[in-house]
Amino acid sequence: MPPIYDATPRWAYLLPILGVGVLQSILVSLAFPITELFTETPVLHIDAPYHWYQMAMARAFAESGVLVGYDPYFAAGNIAGVIPRVSTKLALGLAIAAPDVSITVLYKCYVFFGAILAPSLVALACMVLRLSIKETGFAAIFSLLLWWTSQ
Repeated sequence: MPPIYDATPRWAYLLPILGVGVLQSILVSLAFPITELFTETPVLHIDAPYHWYQMAMARAFAESGVLVGYDPYFAAGNIAGVIPRVSTKLALGLAIAAPDVSITVLYKCYVFFGAILAPSLVALACMVLRLSIKETGFAAIFSLLLWWTSQ
């Protein structure tokens, strides 16, 4: 009976993981110029301003010593700060941990590096699940295609 998982050595997975990471880095750099990464020019794509607001509020509340607060002026009252949304915890943590860096630059770096890492993490998950190299390669390619078709 064949083994349940592929016994390929872990180092062999570096090719699909790094390959898709390098390719995604090139593609993201073409779509979002690196020269704009550390400027104050905002990116107004979909819901970026709302995320900036959440980061600014988290920073303001953290400076005052509270984690969550109420903003009566936004959306007829809004609970802000380090709110219980899992998807924003890292961005809010960056805003609190780096108080001297502008929210615009922090958010652009967060999105840029998240975009580069996303397809590579799919290939890394395949390695952890011990899928074959062929399956990992297909997953890496499809993760790249899904990223760019969803934009």
